[in-house]
Amino acid sequence: MRLSSLRRCAVALLAVVAIFSTGCGVSTEDGQSSGMGVESALGMQSSESLTVTGFAVIFENGEVVLADELVNGAPPEPDDITMEVRGLDEDAVTWESGNGVRWTEKPIRVTGTISNGVLTANATKGE
Repeated sequence: MRLSSLRRCAVALLAVVAIFSTGCGVSTEDGQSSGMGVESALGMQSSESLTVTGFAVIFENGEVVLADELVNGAPPEPDDITMEVRGLDEDAVTWESGNGVRWTEKPIRVTGTISNGVLTANATKGE
């Protein structure tokens, strides 16, 4: 009977750890956090630097957004969940382009502060 109680406690503890670690990001080969996704970052406010990972798109009007996914097209478009980015280091990223739009084929990591749903970048890393 004692072993059964111990197993239940262990399972409960693992469940709590899994719940609280969701969305925390994982480390990459270079030991840096891969950051959180755009959807997770949208509800945050932070004067501390956070890393957000997503596909970058620069529209003809100069607006820059990060998206969790790109929808196939010519050019690809961000999905419905996007975050405006200001101060992106465009030279740190490899871009594809077409029809006046630029985008990344792989997710990038942007570190910065978030206020009112806008990520103000202080570091950019292509993947």
